[in-house]
Amino acid sequence: MTFSAYNESGRETTWLTDRNDATCNNGGNTNLTIKLRTPFIISWVRIVVKDTAKNDKIYLSYKQNGIDGRFQCDRIHSAAMVVERTYDIVCDTHVPVKEFSLYAEPGVLFLCSLYISGGVTNAPYVSLMAHTSYRVTNVPYVTLMPPTSYKSH
Repeated sequence: MTFSAYNESGRETTWLTDRNDATCNNGGNTNLTIKLRTPFIISWVRIVVKDTAKNDKIYLSYKQNGIDGRFQCDRIHSAAMVVERTYDIVCDTHVPVKEFSLYAEPGVLFLCSLYISGGVTNAPYVSLMAHTSYRVTNVPYVTLMPPTSYKSH
């Protein structure tokens, strides 16, 4: 799946899509818009961050094709750290989406990479772990809280 990432100014970012977990956000971006080349059902996303201590609030929303407005990822309750600096976040859209947004303060400031997994999961967390190749024990969780107001650009 190919996608492009854009910052608050609408400028395309390359550090997020270069598949290099060592290149990270070096600007003041707290909000990123991800545009998929073709509509796709998203089941979860994986993010890699530079500093795990700064990622206590991560918000995801998506835009359905042909519908105005954004939808919060309704099944998000927590993000699982699968290995150091890497979080898997469940976000079953159940419908194809062409655009979604990541908002985290200060989390996106420390974001390095984004990976998207498609398809529908029936048991989000169990299926999420079944799709990863990492052994997960004593997984720490990061609580995801819905924002009081969604910041758009």
